[in-house]
Amino acid sequence: MIRPREDTTVLKNSYADLVAQRAQDPEDVSLREQIANCCFQLERYNEAEEIYKQLVVEFPKLAKYNYRLGKVLAAQERLDDALAQLDCALEKWRSFHWA
Repeated sequence: MIRPREDTTVLKNSYADLVAQRAQDPEDVSLREQIANCCFQLERYNEAEEIYKQLVVEFPKLAKYNYRLGKVLAAQERLDDALAQLDCALEKWRSFHWA
């Protein structure tokens, strides 16, 4: 995906700001999600993958982390792994007890 230079600069600055904030609060899940999203958009797939893998382990009932990990794996053309994560996300979504 080709991004205009200014978009990439904004994303890189956002990434740097988020990483600095995370240094102050390393357990903040929202910051970790935002960092992983920036990494995905910046095509820093290995870093995004590691963060999403951690979140999948920490929050095994949440489908969104399997879904996002699947997107990262698909972007790396690791399609079998991506499909496994997307299937897992779908199964979690299906088994969710809607209140």
